[in-house]
Amino acid sequence: MNRSFIQLFLFSLCLCAWLPAGAQTVLFNIVDEKKELQEMKLYIKPMAEDGRNLKELTKIADGNFQGEVQKAADGFYFLYGNTSQQQMQLPLYLPDVSDKCTLVLTLHEGCPQVKVNKDNEALSAFNRVTYVEGKYFWMQGEKMSQEQLLPFLKGYRGKADSIAVLYQCSEPVKQYLNLWASTQAYSAYESIPRMLRIKQQELSFKAEAFMDAPQELLNIPMAAYFYTSVSMILNTLPQGNLSTRLDYLYTHYTVQTLRNKVTETVLNSYIRRFNYSGDFENGLQELTAAVTKYELSGQYIEDFKVRRSTVKGAHFPEGMKLTDAEGREMDFATLKGSYVYIDLWASWCVPCQKEIPHLQKLEQELQNKQVKFLSISIDRSADAWKKKMEQLGLHGLQWHDGTGKLADALNVKGIPFFIIYDKEGNLYRYNAPRPSTGEQLKKLLEELP
Repeated sequence: MNRSFIQLFLFSLCLCAWLPAGAQTVLFNIVDEKKELQEMKLYIKPMAEDGRNLKELTKIADGNFQGEVQKAADGFYFLYGNTSQQQMQLPLYLPDVSDKCTLVLTLHEGCPQVKVNKDNEALSAFNRVTYVEGKYFWMQGEKMSQEQLLPFLKGYRGKADSIAVLYQCSEPVKQYLNLWASTQAYSAYESIPRMLRIKQQELSFKAEAFMDAPQELLNIPMAAYFYTSVSMILNTLPQGNLSTRLDYLYTHYTVQTLRNKVTETVLNSYIRRFNYSGDFENGLQELTAAVTKYELSGQYIEDFKVRRSTVKGAHFPEGMKLTDAEGREMDFATLKGSYVYIDLWASWCVPCQKEIPHLQKLEQELQNKQVKFLSISIDRSADAWKKKMEQLGLHGLQWHDGTGKLADALNVKGIPFFIIYDKEGNLYRYNAPRPSTGEQLKKLLEELP
């Protein structure tokens, strides 16, 4: 697991904890013996639990940390730390801990280390490998030839095997080190084309040259602890329709947690990328068959159906909660009788802001009074939206969708995004020209009857 994954993982997790009624817990005491963690926040969770169980440890006397965490059924935990300038992570294996556990945590050039037993010393040792090798790869990788890169990637597995022998690790930790080494190498492998500015097919070697086949390596519950496992499996699914891909997944992988993660990615990609102006009914039928066969959530079907709004002639999506700056609910139907040019944007979107002067100029110059301009912010925060409106001096029809449902219904993959509806409230032009196209858009709008 590399540092970019840790950042994404920490960013995406809800930093709050809950414990099921009657769950067995462990009181963790992290000893900051060298006083290196004074500015750091520490979090811990069982690896098998989701992000809601990430528990922030409380600072106590002498800068130590303490907190009660749900006991890991298999003994594996993640320990995270972060400041405004630094982030760290460390896996722990504590299968025999009952209700209390004290760990002495030190930092070696920013890399966390603990000494509890041979298993955890091994995990700390390989954690050091990932820090050192990861830093070297990102600083020197673009200078390395493909002949040098292959042994570098193989080195992860070699070092993990050596550590397992040196520390006489238990079998679960050996498995974990093997997965850790393979996913770390694969993550670097995926980055090589971008780093060397080449295409994937131009690489002189494939992933099989430095790791076992994913269906052999990853078909164990522990593989779900590694974010990269999902992309490794996705990249080995056969090309073809939805049924072909899911059949392969469910035939070659038996671990349900992995199946669920990959299935979710496959179906969400199918829904997002489907050409809704094509054969909508066949697409719906294919998706429904997959959901039924594998007993998946019916929400996938609902998410697909609502995107029918992207087909020319479709009505404006129903059930959208849109509000103005005063918090009043707005109804798109009130604009019936006019063509409506919609700008979907957000306060944090720099390209969106670059379009605004062009949009304002177009509003002033357009002679066709049959056209109205409507800007809809998809900011989660209404306050951020209002602040940006004031900064940019926005006027006219300014609405807000804080739920994100409109962008989903319209299958918007990026903003700014522009759409035109006709006088009956039906979709006239999906992915319309941007205001910055100038005369192209102006001519289109002037000629609307």
